Amino acid sequence: GTVQEISVTANICYECSGPFCFRCKSLATFTGQFATTDMSEGGDSGSLMVDGSEEPVGLLFAGSTTRTIANPIGAVLNHFSVSIEPNTTNCTNGSGGTPNLPPNVTITSPANGSGFDEGTDITFQATATDIEDGDLTSGVTWTSDQDGPLGTGGSIATTLSVNTHTITASVTDSGGNSGDDQIAVTVNAVSGGGFTLSANGYKVRGLQKVDLTWSGASGPSVEVYREGNLIATVTNNGAYTDPIDQRGGGSYSYQVCEAGGDPCSNTATVTF
Repeated sequence: GTVQEISVTANICYECSGPFCFRCKSLATFTGQFATTDMSEGGDSGSLMVDGSEEPVGLLFAGSTTRTIANPIGAVLNHFSVSIEPNTTNCTNGSGGTPNLPPNVTITSPANGSGFDEGTDITFQATATDIEDGDLTSGVTWTSDQDGPLGTGGSIATTLSVNTHTITASVTDSGGNSGDDQIAVTVNAVSGGGFTLSANGYKVRGLQKVDLTWSGASGPSVEVYREGNLIATVTNNGAYTDPIDQRGGGSYSYQVCEAGGDPCSNTATVTF
């Protein structure tokens, strides 16, 4: 039903006489009530009325073909000196089962506040469990507030940009509830600069691409390695796009080296 009136004064006939109950013998006046659209039938008096969040709002006591009338629940509780307490132990989800609780996620490694040098492969590990769905660890999704999505799974390894990152591990259960855990990690610039590489993966029409950017190389050309294999020798202009052109998922590690293979940058990893 829908609330139509508040602070209602209602005269309710409890006993009538004559054909078709044309004369009221017992009349009671109620003040401070509220009225809704017709949402009750005979015998519903005494029923608890709740709102869309299932919070108690009134005690139904009268109705007609046009309205249903209720005592505001606060007045009822005050009169009897009682209160309504939430019951999370025995509540149900409306279909007779237990409510769908959010999954529990715990980041187990690295420790909160850990520090790393730039270019270091950092291994992140987490566990995730849910009452209804059991082990959800394989579905953990990792993100950084600085670098964005990092990968999916109970254990991933990746490099991060120089910064302090808030790392979030999250998972969603089959009922749509989500849980997460967060830690902070700091990536420090290597003293004196050095040969550094970063990698950004994306897809174009479903095909994998990786943009590589680097700094610190001094020679006229550099060699680009994927998974330890030389894939290109290019001009040292600080940028190269690797057109992997594969579909689906995958993880790739990159290094850029001076021509001849030494020195080399850090290893940068991209996960699709």
